[in-house]
Amino acid sequence: MKYKFLTLLLIVILTFISLMLGYFLFFKQPKNNLPLNQNIKQNTNFNTNENYITTDWKIFSYSNSRLGFEFKYPKEWRATSNNATGTDYIVMARVINPDRAGIPETDAPIENFLIRNLRDASCEGQPIKISDKIGTDSGWNLGFGQIYYRGLCFKESGWPITITLSAYDESSQVILDTILSTFQFTY
Repeated sequence: MKYKFLTLLLIVILTFISLMLGYFLFFKQPKNNLPLNQNIKQNTNFNTNENYITTDWKIFSYSNSRLGFEFKYPKEWRATSNNATGTDYIVMARVINPDRAGIPETDAPIENFLIRNLRDASCEGQPIKISDKIGTDSGWNLGFGQIYYRGLCFKESGWPITITLSAYDESSQVILDTILSTFQFTY
């Protein structure tokens, strides 16, 4: 009787270990390891509107010792480049729609185009290529504050470079995607 109990216990333990191992191997695989031969989306397939004419938009340029980029944005929007820092981020650029700027010093969402170094960025999503840099694109998702978010992530030396788009509605998504379509790394 004692041997039957031990045999049954051993079978239950081995089954549990096998199930856990299978779970971690199947469901917990890294999502940002890109195969070398995978087709990578270029930054031209955004949800842009051909009616937006960007010729009168402002140009934002940024550079430091290891990174440079530029993009166009609507002349009514406000741009900042203050290198604000925290323990896990450095803001390099932010362009805000002043009509939807949230409420200062609160968690109210802001409609914006944000570029920063983010220490713990997960860099998950579909592969994308902008100016010879390969990164990931999460696509648009409804999130905090019932607004839409889209995240791009580029792993370079040091902390990853992230581009976050926050839109209140689909028309704003089109404007933000148009801004993104003008974005390019300059080195």
